[in-house]
Amino acid sequence: MAIDLSRWRIDTDNQRFFVTHLAQVDTSDQYLISVNQTISTMLSPGDYALISLPRSTLMPIDNINLYNPDGIPIIATNPHGDGLTPNSCESWISDDGVNWFAGAYPTPGAANVQATDFATANDIIFSRVSPYQNEFIQIKNIGDKDAFLNGWTLSINDGTVYECMLISNSFFPPQSNIMFADDTGITGSNGMSSIISDDVLLTDGGVNEYINFNEIGCSGLYLPDSGVAITLKDAEGNIADTFVFDSGPASQDGWTSEAISIPSSSVSSDEFVYIRGDGCSYLPDTDSADDWRYQWSVAGALGTICLQSQFAEGEALIVPIIGPQHGLLELKQFIDDSQTSLRIQLYQMQDSYLVQALLDALDRGVSVELMLDPGCNNCNIWSTTDLQYKNDYSYALIQAGATVYEFNTNSNEPYLYLHSKVAVRDSTSIWMSSGNWKSSSVPAPGVRGNVDWSVIIENSELAQMVDQQFNLDIHRSELMSLSDYDAYTFTAPDSIGGGGVQSTIQASISGELLTCPENCVNKITDFIRSANNQVLLSQQTLDVDWSYGWGDENPIITALHEVASEGVGVHLIINGAYLDDDDQEVVDLFNEVWNGSEGLDASAIVMSEDDDVSKLHNKGIIVDGESVLVSSINMGSSAMNRNREMGVIIHSPLVTQYYLDGWYADWNRLDNVTDSDQDSLTDKWEVANGLNRTKRIMPSGVTEDMFDADGDGVNNTDEEKQGSHPLLPDTDGDCAIDSVEIAWAQRTALDPDTANVAIYDALNMADADGDGIKDTDAYGCSLTTVTDTVEPVDNQTIDPDADDDLDGISNGVDLCPDTAPGGLTDLDGCSSDQLNDRADASDGEKDTTGSNTMLIVMLIAGIFTAGAFLILKQLERKAVDAKDLVSIEEQEMMLVDNSDSVDTEEWSMPVLDGSNGSASSKTTIAAEDVAKFPGWGEQVIQRYLDSGWTIDQLSEYYQEQLKDNQ
Repeated sequence: MAIDLSRWRIDTDNQRFFVTHLAQVDTSDQYLISVNQTISTMLSPGDYALISLPRSTLMPIDNINLYNPDGIPIIATNPHGDGLTPNSCESWISDDGVNWFAGAYPTPGAANVQATDFATANDIIFSRVSPYQNEFIQIKNIGDKDAFLNGWTLSINDGTVYECMLISNSFFPPQSNIMFADDTGITGSNGMSSIISDDVLLTDGGVNEYINFNEIGCSGLYLPDSGVAITLKDAEGNIADTFVFDSGPASQDGWTSEAISIPSSSVSSDEFVYIRGDGCSYLPDTDSADDWRYQWSVAGALGTICLQSQFAEGEALIVPIIGPQHGLLELKQFIDDSQTSLRIQLYQMQDSYLVQALLDALDRGVSVELMLDPGCNNCNIWSTTDLQYKNDYSYALIQAGATVYEFNTNSNEPYLYLHSKVAVRDSTSIWMSSGNWKSSSVPAPGVRGNVDWSVIIENSELAQMVDQQFNLDIHRSELMSLSDYDAYTFTAPDSIGGGGVQSTIQASISGELLTCPENCVNKITDFIRSANNQVLLSQQTLDVDWSYGWGDENPIITALHEVASEGVGVHLIINGAYLDDDDQEVVDLFNEVWNGSEGLDASAIVMSEDDDVSKLHNKGIIVDGESVLVSSINMGSSAMNRNREMGVIIHSPLVTQYYLDGWYADWNRLDNVTDSDQDSLTDKWEVANGLNRTKRIMPSGVTEDMFDADGDGVNNTDEEKQGSHPLLPDTDGDCAIDSVEIAWAQRTALDPDTANVAIYDALNMADADGDGIKDTDAYGCSLTTVTDTVEPVDNQTIDPDADDDLDGISNGVDLCPDTAPGGLTDLDGCSSDQLNDRADASDGEKDTTGSNTMLIVMLIAGIFTAGAFLILKQLERKAVDAKDLVSIEEQEMMLVDNSDSVDTEEWSMPVLDGSNGSASSKTTIAAEDVAKFPGWGEQVIQRYLDSGWTIDQLSEYYQEQLKDNQ
């Protein structure tokens, strides 16, 4: 029913006003209200009427009462602005006449703006906070409605509470970021706002607002460096979010844990930024410090822009590139096909073929921009040659018209290195790689080089993302000129020569762009956790620890262990060219802990080399055979937190198959030196003979090199050294077990009247002595008794040329012709027992043959001792092949560390009699005496002492053996 408002009455505390006419908004000025006598006072249901009151009729502290023409009260309200100063054109709204709130904007003559029309306290969270040199607070509207923050309260509590009510008539759309700061470098005309507005590419990164504290009515606001809680409340006092840092009050409302602090003393706090989740798409909200422990930044406000990182599924042209077989020709073709522009980020540029290709592009009128790492003088990362290449080629390219930037030239903050390897061609295609522009990563066809993965993708959406990052990084870079370098004349290289180019394929792909340090940790861990069946890693390095984070463990390791625990197979190939204790740690973690102790489907190997492949320089991951990561990102704390890195995840089984084939080629390649599990048995021998190249410790606790798998009395180390099979007790199948054949071959070496038999021949040949008779037919399965194939003549005569007791001494000169079979003798054919008997029979006359016997025993032992010594030396040399980028001093330290870690209990003599090598003796050898024989166990020394040697004699002989084998 319509109502006639004529003669209705409005009473305030001191005034009375009768309605005679309605009003309207002035058509020329929306802030002016004027009476319009032509408007009917009849008000239909659902309509709104505008009543213009004389000035000063209504004050903020007044009660308002509405009466109908009969004087009946219709509605009464409380004061709407008690204690507040009225502002022009400010609209106050109430649904019940009691609870008032400031409207986002006036709506005279129309429906009132409702609080439910805007984002609530649950929709606004802190996303980044930097309380130090250039302090700022960034919030994000995570809801689906505009945020109107007028009347909200920001409070700072460092023991003294400071509160500021925000005065802002701005609206912030859903998913927008709002930064409050005091630094004009952020909010000023040349600050972040200007950077964003002047760059059309960066505006695609989402809505970002930069507002000075003064602009929101908080001119006195500042952020103390420590002991602080920050709280944001809506206009009704509801907590939107709380952030507590650096020993701040953990009991603060809206916070449920201890305060968050800077994770490492080695990180500068000047521009340190606390980040919730990844600060963009992943924003966990548990009201605790855990929300802020995913990553951090020292990039200041420039690192707060959330750039697009995902590209939608669609058809694309792709060139999958596996080095060293491919790489150089494909990259050169990528450059040669450029028509308008090339934008390139590189760590090192040293390849003359590719520099020539850039010069040719410049001659064609192509715009060429390069962003390079500046390198460093007097450091162990860049050599003088590396710097010379960079400087000379930069000069040549600038001279030809290229634009060259050097990234982050002033310090190690916020980045240590520009380590990415990426290029954008004509804003439509990208090249991404793990390899630098140098001969090791892009070798000429047929030249030995690194395993590196690269990819060329024709996709405009992805190309624009890389362009965005390039544009942002320009603000961290210095534009170089010819005067920055010494003059240089470029000499064109000879032609590359023949070689095939990897074919282009067409496939439907989707994927993600990774950048470090902004999003790579979260994206890689999410990528790993997406696995259902298998994760395959091909890595130059993978650190277990996390020196720049809040936890002690690399999040990549944590994610890998999680999926392995859920039944996913996790398998790692790691570079062996610089194998050090860090690399061996992760190999042992996969093999000995996850697989050996926990029973998970996990394994790791050190990559072998061959004539084509020199080392593994890759940084790739394959998930479920359907998705692949191609990147520059070393999986370590420093690279992922301190470097500019880039990578791309490609979802496509067709594309992934190329990298899967390359991964398995690296897994199956074997050389003569690589020992993944460091058990002194080469991977090649273990694989060929059915052993486990990823298992050093057997279930019994014995190391695999000392284990006798086939029970033939020969451990695996000696099986490999001597050429026998570790799983066949009788390698050549002639009925003599391997330990018997080794002992027999050793005896022939001591017998001048018997043809020497090589141990390898004895183990692998039925007729090792070449006499035309099978050895076991001649000597029996124990190789100690002659089996005569001719009918014997029993005339009781002794053949002086025969050796009836088979001790290696002919009957004619054998003083002890009845030596027990298999016994060791001296040159006169007498064993130690026989010598003792002869000494007793001679009434105490001194006989020197005993020492000769012991010398023979020592010679046999020396053979094996020398082998043990050589193994020790081999392990010691392991530490010399240190990681890339390691100083000489660090290499020397690693040598010390490795030599100290050798387990001397493993270097006992080989067991040849099928026993477990244990010996019992009532004699205890003094510790200082044991120390004279590094590499020999106490049992070995005791055997010699039991045979008549003294400690002094043994020590002298031991030193002679060391000297001879060095």
